[in-house]
Amino acid sequence: MRIFYTIIIIIGIVTLIISSVTIYQIYKFDETRIIFLDIGQGDSALITEGDYQILIDGGSDGKILQEKLSKYMPFWDRTIDVVIATHLDNDHVSGLVDVIKNYKIHKFWYSNIEKNTTTARALKANIDEFNVQTHEPVFGDKIIFPSGANFQVIYPIIRNEAYNNLKDLNATSIAGIFEINNEKFFLGGDLPFEIEDRLDVGNDITVLKAGHHGSRTSTSQLFLDKIKPRDVIISTGKNNRYGHPHRDVIKRLIMGRVRIFKTYENGAIIYTCADECEISFD
Repeated sequence: MRIFYTIIIIIGIVTLIISSVTIYQIYKFDETRIIFLDIGQGDSALITEGDYQILIDGGSDGKILQEKLSKYMPFWDRTIDVVIATHLDNDHVSGLVDVIKNYKIHKFWYSNIEKNTTTARALKANIDEFNVQTHEPVFGDKIIFPSGANFQVIYPIIRNEAYNNLKDLNATSIAGIFEINNEKFFLGGDLPFEIEDRLDVGNDITVLKAGHHGSRTSTSQLFLDKIKPRDVIISTGKNNRYGHPHRDVIKRLIMGRVRIFKTYENGAIIYTCADECEISFD
């Protein structure tokens, strides 16, 4: 009889622990969060609200990406509502190859510009194998979260022959603005400044993810003067061989008196948004 009661007590304790963890996770993940993941050299951002997620790019290492997703998504959630591959460079999509295998992806948005690399071929093969619904977005396409927050594509404007024949893959990057309350986050992949400077993004961007990891080919003075960001996020690896972020970009940001945050220094950069968006690091 004593063993029976002991078993009942153990079961009760385990149930209590599981229930407590579940309640904590529900509370923790219920808020809207924009997380610029620390994935080394590359780009990846997760926008999450409860069990609704958008993943924008996936970095260059699938194992690292999945570790981060398991950390910032509820443990029971193995679905991602929309994955956006801004363009097919390895440091943006290599991590997505494994994510398609291990998560249920409801929709996959990408530019579908031809790139004959091992990673690009593997990505497209997995899209086909797992019957992932794809979409090639253009200006105005929008993803709306349960709270009403939204991500809207602002580039490409249209898909035409000129766009499809662009030789610079960075120039095909899908760019969009995530808006919640009165705060706006601009995420533009690796777009060069020749395109950034022509975009109609308004002058009230709260957070700018610096284009092309802080390369001097993006984030021009003209663009900064136009959008007037408060914060700038630079997603790149420490001591990378590309020299990102470029000193000219850092100089422009310092002169503009914006707050600069770098994944290789700050780790994951997290904006938790209720009435306002508050920043933290992990």
